[in-house]
Amino acid sequence: MIEIDPRETMRHESDILGLMLFGASEAEHRAMYSAITAALENGTLKPVVGMEIPLAEAGRAHREVMEGESHGKIVLIP
Repeated sequence: MIEIDPRETMRHESDILGLMLFGASEAEHRAMYSAITAALENGTLKPVVGMEIPLAEAGRAHREVMEGESHGKIVLIP
């Protein structure tokens, strides 16, 4: 169960979006993938990479995610 404190959300001027992609068609999935890829390539989307961890240390990456202390994405490097 997830609990959301509306005051905390407002204090941080945050947005909460929910969407379900299970009902999207194959064409819609392709369009979304293409749009995301294009945005990454042209710099519109700039994901924050907090850590790069070797794939051999995937367990450590999992612990980092579960502890919730990390900032940005955790990327596993082969």
